[in-house]
Amino acid sequence: MHFSILRRDLTASTNDDVWELASQGAAEGAVVVARSQRQGRGQWGRVWVSPEGGLYFSLLLRPGIPQSKWPLISPAIARAVCRVARMECGVDPTAFWVEPVPGEDAASGDAHAANSGGIVGSIVQGMRKLTGSATPNATDAAAPCLADTIHVKHPNDVVCDAGKVCGISLEARDGCVVVGCGVNVFHPDRPIETDGRNVPAYLVDLAQGRLGTPSGEYLDALLDALLVSMAHELESLE
Repeated sequence: MHFSILRRDLTASTNDDVWELASQGAAEGAVVVARSQRQGRGQWGRVWVSPEGGLYFSLLLRPGIPQSKWPLISPAIARAVCRVARMECGVDPTAFWVEPVPGEDAASGDAHAANSGGIVGSIVQGMRKLTGSATPNATDAAAPCLADTIHVKHPNDVVCDAGKVCGISLEARDGCVVVGCGVNVFHPDRPIETDGRNVPAYLVDLAQGRLGTPSGEYLDALLDALLVSMAHELESLE
């Protein structure tokens, strides 16, 4: 998949921006990423507070698979994000678990993780090229325990014991799917107020010094790694 990335400092909603591109005939792989959003939204249209410090982007898909298989896109995207989040925190990217759909046998969720290790090397190499950083050591004894709890929660959240790392939404119409993704990377200037649910967990805390200081360069490199991982997962659905 070829990605065409439009970067903005501030926008109302990256989802709306991508839908506008779709209406103009944009090809699959169009991406809009913003440093912050005024009217970000998550799954079911819920408000997604989007202050500076996070990574907020939307991706246009024009799926070539039957529409009956479109529900598989959501967990595939979540697995892709989970793998990169774990890699960035220095824990084994292939060892995460997927909480099963209610009523589903737990082993079926584990199977997703067991069959998904092949992309890790290429993502790491891509991140090394973009950032000059060393490959994280998945067996590093100093790796934080909390990072090792990063996993996929049904239907498509990426969470850990400390809270929610990433929220993902999918909107579909007119043969297109727009994937919206918000990753809590660095702390915002002011704490995000919640109702006790979806308490944010930040990669910078889970990585314990691996990410360095907040920078747009790092967020851009993280976006590239996420898109590569997503492309791999989506290809596996075809």
